[in-house]
Amino acid sequence: MKQCSKCVYAFSVPRTSQGGEGRTREMTDVFDEFDIPKNRFLTSYQISRCLGTAISTVNYWIDQGRLKGFRTPGGHRRVRRKDLLEFLQKYHYVPGGKKERTILVVDDDASLRRALGRLIKSQKIPAKICYAEDGFSAGIQLLSEEPSVVVLDIHLPGIDGFKIMNQIRRLKDPPAVIAISGESNAALRRKVLENGAAEFFPKPFDKKAFIETIKRLLD
Repeated sequence: MKQCSKCVYAFSVPRTSQGGEGRTREMTDVFDEFDIPKNRFLTSYQISRCLGTAISTVNYWIDQGRLKGFRTPGGHRRVRRKDLLEFLQKYHYVPGGKKERTILVVDDDASLRRALGRLIKSQKIPAKICYAEDGFSAGIQLLSEEPSVVVLDIHLPGIDGFKIMNQIRRLKDPPAVIAISGESNAALRRKVLENGAAEFFPKPFDKKAFIETIKRLLD
């Protein structure tokens, strides 16, 4: 989700109390800035229009329990306005109005996924790390986590890395991609970069160069 200057202003309103005038003022400012309808309950369509994301993404948040919601007897999803505010604060903003950064690591080798996660964490990089073991779960994580950087194995089973990069290019705010592969040749490197990757590292790769690339892409 892209963050605008209005969103920063809305979340910088001081909170004078948890349940009194300050809380009411904060909620009013946030909903006004996002131009969210004043209905007590909101539909997935209304939320997607206000936040600039897909309806399927909103439905995924609800179905996974990230965004509190419920289904009507007709099967439609509904969300209370106050629950939407809590969701925005918890998942998309940190104090000061900055969006939490996320790194998505995609590799079908579980041991390598864990090793990459430990390497990134050891460098004290201020970002959340999430994981996907195949192209299908990577597609879901792209929608739900909205990562800033994706570390992507090219040779995934089923939906391979090139198909994932094609999906990434269609996103409104696409993350930077660091492609990795056990195969190393000039033709593959050229193809990866032509498909939108910011960098390519053949396995095993230089850890220092890998970390420096992540830091550069997060800046």
